[in-house]
Formats: sequence, structure tokens, C-alpha cells
Amino acid sequence: MNIKNHFIHVAAFSPDKAKIWDTFLGQSINSHFFYSRDFLKYHEGKLVDRSLMLYLNEKLIGILPACECPVDRYQISSHYGLSFAGLVLSKRFGQGFVNSCLDAICLYLKDCGYKTFHYKPSPFIYHSKPCQADLYWLWKNNAQLVRRDSGSVIFLKSPLQYSKGRKSSVKKAFKSNIRVELNNSKIDEFWNVLTSNLQQKYDALPTHDLSQIKNLTANFPDNIKLYAALLNDRVVSGALLFVNPGVVHTQYLSSSQLGKDLCALDLVIDTIVSNYSSKCSYLSFGISTFHNGKQYNSSLGSYKESFDSGPMLFEHYSLTL
Repeated sequence: MNIKNHFIHVAAFSPDKAKIWDTFLGQSINSHFFYSRDFLKYHEGKLVDRSLMLYLNEKLIGILPACECPVDRYQISSHYGLSFAGLVLSKRFGQGFVNSCLDAICLYLKDCGYKTFHYKPSPFIYHSKPCQADLYWLWKNNAQLVRRDSGSVIFLKSPLQYSKGRKSSVKKAFKSNIRVELNNSKIDEFWNVLTSNLQQKYDALPTHDLSQIKNLTANFPDNIKLYAALLNDRVVSGALLFVNPGVVHTQYLSSSQLGKDLCALDLVIDTIVSNYSSKCSYLSFGISTFHNGKQYNSSLGSYKESFDSGPMLFEHYSLTL
């Protein structure tokens, strides 16, 4: 596509471009470590990768983590295996230029035979600079909002006001001689607590199994961290974190029955807030919705809000090509 004497070229990602992809990701303004090729390898064999790379006059300016829909080969998504994954840019481009980039992507996808583009923009908290031009482009092109989830986020750069009950529960856990520590070696114990809870409460299993999360933790030691609550050196609660520049996210939270009785998770979260308030701007708890966003888990949402979090939206759009 020609833009004012410049040429935008869209190309399919290939494995030999992995180093170039990851280098670009480290320099972008709306990156996330789970866009890296080593993380996306987790989905190999389950999803057909269709990631794209955008060039302006042969210079890489954008990437799009993407894959085919597992039940509809004519639909492509950014990205079914990730919570979100919009267009990643090297710097803050103007609205018109981003429009042209996404227009070029759609022309490419249409030429490849795809009929539908499922797009999940990254939330603003993951942007180092204002970067929501894709939302206007979606509206301009009559993309349909097909799902909206409500998540909870704490802004760590302002004084927090826990609820009265949450303040008391943190004190209770502290007085119970619970020790909270950063300790990835306790992942096996924590996973037993997490798996047991999910099976008993929801008849479900974690998205990742233990071997997968241990491999990811080994590959991303600076990004995946476990804060464990210990009583007599036994894990009674914990939080597995995904740490990105500016944002710490609680990917998994769980407590044993003893941990629940002693409010251990509250002390874990309070410790994370204290430790990351100088390093990050936001703590994300993730979503409290299910059934494609149509149902809200009010008890889960209220628990997160008791730490002075506020709602943030995660959106899915569908565009006919």
C-alpha cells in the first residue's frame, strides 16, 4: 500500500525472523512479554500461527501476534491464545498512519482468503505512550464489539484506601505468623493448592499445566514470579505474577482452606502492592466476568475492589473483511 510516497508492506512472520521480532518488541511502545516468540511457542501444535510484520520502506514498524481460529479457518485473530494482542508499534504514529497500517493488514488477510478479523486491542495500561488509534479505526470500519470483559486494576501511584475489612484481614494474616516471600521454587506446592481449588469450586483446571508454567517461568524468570504465603514453611496461599514494564498482573491467585481461614492471600496482595508501588504504575487483577463477558462474578469483583481497584475493560471486535 502506498502512503504519500511511502510503501507499507505486510509480510507473514517466519521462524528465521524470531530474533528481529523480539528485538522490535523490546523497543515498542505497547509491548507485552507474552508477545515474544518463546512465549508464543507455547501454542504450537494447538493454534496455527499467522503473525504479521509491517514494514515502511523496508523498515520494520509494527508486528501483529495472530493465529487462525481453531474452529473456523476463514477467521483470524489477534490472538486466541492470549488475553489481548493488538497491533504493536515501534513508536507513536498518527491516527491516519495507523489507519493505513490496519487497512494494509486487512487487504493482506483478504488476499490470503480470510473472511473475518477478530481483534483484541491491548488495554491502555500496557502502553508507554498514548496508543489507541486502533480503537478509532475499528469504529470507523464498522467493526462489531462482540465481547467486553470487566477487569480490576489498582493505580499504584496514588495513596490506596483498602476497605475496613481488608485492613483487618491483612493484620490477621500478619499476626498469624504467615511469611510472604518471592520464591519460584515453591511453584509445585502452589500449583497443588491452585489445582485443588479449581477442581473443587469449578470442576476446572488451570489454563497452564504445571510443566508448562515451569517451562515458561524458566524462560521468563524476570517476568513470571511467585509470591508465596508460608506457614511453617508450607504454602497456604500465593500469587503467580506476570510482570511487564509498568504493570504487574496476578495471573493466578489461590489459597488452601487454612490460608483462607487466616486471610493469607490478603497479606500476599498487600505485599505485592508494597513491593511494586515504586516499580509499576498498575496492578492488574484480571477479569471477573465469564460466559463471554455476559456474567459478572460479583463476589470476586468485590474482593478485588476492596483493595481500592477500579474497573477496566477488555474488548473483542469482529470485522468482516
